[in-house]
Amino acid sequence: MVMLDDVGFSDFGCYGSEIDTPTIDGLANRGVRYSGFHTTAMCSTTRAALLTGQNHHAVGVGCLANFDSGFPGYRGKISHDAPTIAETLRTQGYRNYMVGKWHVTPLTETGPTGPFDGWPLGRGFDRFYGFMDAETDQYSPELVMDNSHIEAPGTFESGYHLTEDLFEHAIGNIQDHIAALPMTPWFMMITPGACHAPHQAPKDLIDKYESIFSKGWDTTRDDRLARQIKLGITPEGTELPPRNDRVQPWVAHSAEEQQVFSRLAGAYAGMLEHTDTHLGRLVSFLNE
Repeated sequence: MVMLDDVGFSDFGCYGSEIDTPTIDGLANRGVRYSGFHTTAMCSTTRAALLTGQNHHAVGVGCLANFDSGFPGYRGKISHDAPTIAETLRTQGYRNYMVGKWHVTPLTETGPTGPFDGWPLGRGFDRFYGFMDAETDQYSPELVMDNSHIEAPGTFESGYHLTEDLFEHAIGNIQDHIAALPMTPWFMMITPGACHAPHQAPKDLIDKYESIFSKGWDTTRDDRLARQIKLGITPEGTELPPRNDRVQPWVAHSAEEQQVFSRLAGAYAGMLEHTDTHLGRLVSFLNE
């Protein structure tokens, strides 16, 4: 199971985007593309709902997990009355692995001394490699392995990037499992930092998309809607809602502002393509 953060409905190629996401597009072409669904639209709430299959308020994560308000629906971590998918699968003999972002534990409980009952290993996973909070630097991440904080295995100067590291660990966990427990079923949850800020991607990808998005957000909106209608995702005759009140028309911005905004969009898009590429490594490994 793979979950990405802060990705819009039209950001994948299979949903009409100009961003190259061939791995996700391939999975969609062999599976199902939903056009109607509910989203809780925040990091922690989405994770709580996905992990438990229940409404996020009902399991104690009504908002971001950073703080425990003391109210039942806003404790900042998943109630132990609500089993996670990993805990449920464990009762059926599965081994469970997770790499990536957790973000369903209050900050006061993410230190090196715990408590650990709300960490991944306390909620049904056998191994965890990733980060506990909402975001982390992709080149210098605050990493956790199982129940211990660790140093990142590389630096920007050495060519390290967290997304690549996470998928490497995912593949490694599966390889280890197959070697040691070939007859035991397994479950893997992968939640990379993409596309939550900070948007950090290889420069060539950022440059690629900066030029693409220099056409501006008004044209991008129109182009994506047209492609969605052509793909059959959005019904004929659908019209875009007005821009948000505080968003100006693209042409109202100076050339310098347009360059900055194009660069920001390029960084986001580059991070999404970069993540799709490394998801492709995992898919290729599984196919083999």
